[in-house]
Amino acid sequence: MIQSLWNEHKSASHPDGITSFVFDPGGGGGGGGGAEISVIDLHHGEFSHSPAYSILNVIGVRWSDRIQEVLARFGFDYHEPTTEGFVAKRKTGHEQR
Repeated sequence: MIQSLWNEHKSASHPDGITSFVFDPGGGGGGGGGAEISVIDLHHGEFSHSPAYSILNVIGVRWSDRIQEVLARFGFDYHEPTTEGFVAKRKTGHEQR
């Protein structure tokens, strides 16, 4: 899926590009995406980009209470399910709690 999306969006700029992570449900970190969102925030957050990213389109992972808890720490306060996973949104200029 990711390779197909990369091929479709070859002209996307760095901030508009697609980032992938291999999800290991048996791996460390509680399976909640905490490590991944930390990396995304480091590379695409308010200290790296202006404007910072404000939308996550997650494919292959379903919304859960754990994911909501993790994303809330990064200012994400809205989500909607999609057929592939979910979309989460936040206002830019947030402060981490």
